[in-house]
Amino acid sequence: MDEQQLVSSMDFSEAELVDVSRSHLYSLLALGFGFPGEEAEESQGELWELAEALYPDLGLDKKPVALTAPHIESLYINVLDGHDRHRACRPYESAWSGSEDPKHRWEVKAFYQFFGLNVEQEKNEFPDHIVHQLEFMHFLAARGVEAGREESEDPNGRGHYLRAQKDFLERHLQWVPAFCEALEKKTDEPFYVQLARVTARFVQDDLDWVREEIQEA
Repeated sequence: MDEQQLVSSMDFSEAELVDVSRSHLYSLLALGFGFPGEEAEESQGELWELAEALYPDLGLDKKPVALTAPHIESLYINVLDGHDRHRACRPYESAWSGSEDPKHRWEVKAFYQFFGLNVEQEKNEFPDHIVHQLEFMHFLAARGVEAGREESEDPNGRGHYLRAQKDFLERHLQWVPAFCEALEKKTDEPFYVQLARVTARFVQDDLDWVREEIQEA
C-alpha cells in the first residue's frame, strides 16, 4: 500500500492525539505481521510500549526479539505463509470468512481504491492480507486527523473517515480475533503470541471506540 505522510504538525489537541496514537498502533501492528525484517525488529519496543499503555493487564514482555533470526523467518514462512499445512495460519480475511469468492477480495480492493490507494503489485499479496488491512486503518485514522483540523482543505471532515473506519472494521476486520486465537495455538514464539493478543484486543476495542465517537459527533 502506498506510504503517505499524512500528519504534518505536532500541535495536536487531546482528541487528535487519540487518533494519532490509534493510527500509529495500526501501523506498528501491520509491521509486526509483515515478513520479519529490520524495520519490524527496530520498532517492536515502540509497539510494546504503546500496547502496554493500553493493556497493562496483558503483562507484556518488552524484551526485544531478534526478528531477523533464521528461526523467525522459518516460522513466518511455515505458519503465516502457510508452507507447512499442519501449522498454517493464513493471515487473509478470505481464509477466515468462509468466502473464497474473488468478488470478496475485489470489495476490499475497491475500499482502498475509493480512498486513492492500491496494493503494491510487486508484493504479490492479495488485498485482504492482514498487513494491508491494518495499514488501511492506519491511513484512515491519520486522514481523520488531517481532515478535522481547521486549516484542512479536505471537504469531507473527520466524520467521513470515522464512518469509513467503522464500516471497514465491521465488514472486513471481524475475522481478526479468530485468526489471532489460532495463531497463538500454532506458535509459542513470544513475539507472535503477544502480537496476536494485542491485535485481537485492539481491533475489538477500537470498533467500540469508533462507534461511540460517531454517536457523540
